[in-house]
Amino acid sequence: MGDAGKQVFFKLIPNKNAREDYRQGAALISKLFASKGITSACDADASHCTLLTDALIQRMRALQVIPAPFSGYVYFHGDVLHFYGQERTQHMFPMRSFLDAGLRPTDSSDYTASPAAPMMWLQSQLTRTDMKGNVWGANQRITLQEGIRCGTINGAYAAFEEELKGSIQPGRLADLVVLAQDPFKTDPSELLKIQVERTMVGGSWKYES
Repeated sequence: MGDAGKQVFFKLIPNKNAREDYRQGAALISKLFASKGITSACDADASHCTLLTDALIQRMRALQVIPAPFSGYVYFHGDVLHFYGQERTQHMFPMRSFLDAGLRPTDSSDYTASPAAPMMWLQSQLTRTDMKGNVWGANQRITLQEGIRCGTINGAYAAFEEELKGSIQPGRLADLVVLAQDPFKTDPSELLKIQVERTMVGGSWKYES
């Protein structure tokens, strides 16, 4: 932690006492950070980040926490979102709110709870639409460029590897994919159908369709 260069991970998951849980959790996190001297922007990673309030997001900003929400939940688990209700889903996996607050959220799959499928994550975050076409929390939609950045540059930053990977430039790992079509010219609701033609890892081709 802090000067030791360690990371702290938290899971933030809603339940029937979510508001009180978050209040107590935020207080506990603040005390923990103070006691361990956490100072850098990469010290704390909050996994899932399922149900957030504006106050909690501002507190995360003050503590420089990195959100790692469940990126494909809306699409893959949309069949259970009706239990939360439309109002609550406006604050679930709130990527738009994270970005607008100046945070640097990453992507995550919570595998095996959902597939490790980046194109699904993008489609879910851009459309906030489930498999049956139901929309949940449209106010939290983000752009394709923002989604790609979260899954690449922000992911590397959260892992203390921003000087090693996350972007394609000289001196960094050549980890990349070649897609069958340009996602920027594809309807967001069709992103999941884009096929991967080739995959390069560390400068070597590892997969070819």
